[in-house]
Amino acid sequence: MADYDAIVIGSGMGGLASAALLAKLGGSKVLVLERHWRLGGFTHAFHRPAGEGRKYEWDVGLHYVGDLHAEGGTRKLYESLTEGRLAWERLPAPFDRFVYPDLIVDVPDDVDVFQAALADRFPAEREGLARFFALRRRAASELGALIAAKHVGRLAGRAALPLVRHALRTTREVLADTIRDPRLAAVLVSQWGDYGVPPAESAFGVQAAVSGHYDHGGWYPVGGGGAIADAIAPVIERAGGELRTNVRVREILVEDGRAIGVVAEEGSGRRARTVTITAKRVLSNAGAAKTYGELLPPELVPSTIREDLAAMPPPCSVATLYLGLRRPASEVGLSGGNVWLFDDYDHDAPIEPLRGRRGVCYLSFPAARNPRAEAPTAEIIMPLDYASVAAWRQASWRRRGADYEALKERLAERMLERVEAHAPGFRELVAYRELSTPITVEGFTGHDRGAIYGLPATPARFRLPWLSARTPIRGLFLTGADVGLHGIAGAAMGGVLAAGVALGGLGLVKAALGDALPIPPALARD
Repeated sequence: MADYDAIVIGSGMGGLASAALLAKLGGSKVLVLERHWRLGGFTHAFHRPAGEGRKYEWDVGLHYVGDLHAEGGTRKLYESLTEGRLAWERLPAPFDRFVYPDLIVDVPDDVDVFQAALADRFPAEREGLARFFALRRRAASELGALIAAKHVGRLAGRAALPLVRHALRTTREVLADTIRDPRLAAVLVSQWGDYGVPPAESAFGVQAAVSGHYDHGGWYPVGGGGAIADAIAPVIERAGGELRTNVRVREILVEDGRAIGVVAEEGSGRRARTVTITAKRVLSNAGAAKTYGELLPPELVPSTIREDLAAMPPPCSVATLYLGLRRPASEVGLSGGNVWLFDDYDHDAPIEPLRGRRGVCYLSFPAARNPRAEAPTAEIIMPLDYASVAAWRQASWRRRGADYEALKERLAERMLERVEAHAPGFRELVAYRELSTPITVEGFTGHDRGAIYGLPATPARFRLPWLSARTPIRGLFLTGADVGLHGIAGAAMGGVLAAGVALGGLGLVKAALGDALPIPPALARD
């Protein structure tokens, strides 16, 4: 007899969503296993002392979530997953500000107002803007329909591909067909950092879905990202499930072609022990690369999957500078919304942060959007190639030596220089700083090369016929961003899809209808 109805590997947003839905809709006893000592994956938070009994607190991956207006599908989904235990705070206006060398654009909480403001600013591009936003809506619908079709079945996914006319073009191709002014073209895709692939390489459907996700503004969970796992856990536990931390899954057990459980290492150091846990089904939120590349015996992974994964470009990885502030950043004119600081208008140019071009520095303020925060904080995020730090990947956290620490100091200075240039006096506010790199992410999450978004958002990724919640192994399912979309909401979407497929029968329909997942209707023809 199996120990559990289901095991979920990883407590990120996709894993939590799947586990909660299996518990709610299937009455399943679910075990969630998390390698970190905190639940939540990229939604978890950490803190450091701030003096006077207070603490600085930062989120490691969640910075804002869209589609949380009254009628938003994401709001309905989270209300269902948390049973109303999670509150959201709207980001201060403007929720996004794009700063270029000679141009600053503030993004309002209304996409129609935004389009009109851009048309007034670039009057010669009025017709092109109308075409671009129309294609954006179309491409987002196409991509959602394609993902949904692939979860109905492989044949349905193949049938849907010929109907996808815009979503799998590159973002740069669509810009070239609609916008002539290079400054406006850059502004329209300023949020490419939210999914981590520049316009020349990204699928336009992802740019469309991610930017459209924020058409009504951005929100932040009251209590910080860690409040999400706290709000979902009772749903899992009520059905007899558990959530365990500090457990690293080493292998998915397969018997007679079916997943029957996992082998894991529980605890750390001398207290670590190897455990075998059985279940009727296994859902992996570890990502396609790790699941197929490490957790399954190689002989069970079809060669096509191995070859497709090997052909993927490197995933997006970043350096993040966590800052504790003496006083609120509003003192230097930073409202608390997100600020995107670009070196130039060329999003596709090589990024070499240590030798010159930083590309973009993204600035956010967790405490300014969380009414429960005790001390002011900020985060600066900058793209960073994994190869820059790969030499230290085998060393333990906080024991990587003087050269690594010196590299981190150089990176931190480059990031602070950029913010100081935009907001003079900001550096004076900094009382504490701590920097993470791609190997920090890799060490804590196990994600391939410190990936923060899963498989890159290229057109080729979405054409892969095998990439869905279903796997070649009976009883084994993928969940999270690799089967949904990028970011917190995209991973939750993947969680709904995986739970629906794992429930079998009408499970997918039940999961979608019961939790307001916006599965698009069949593609309309132009």
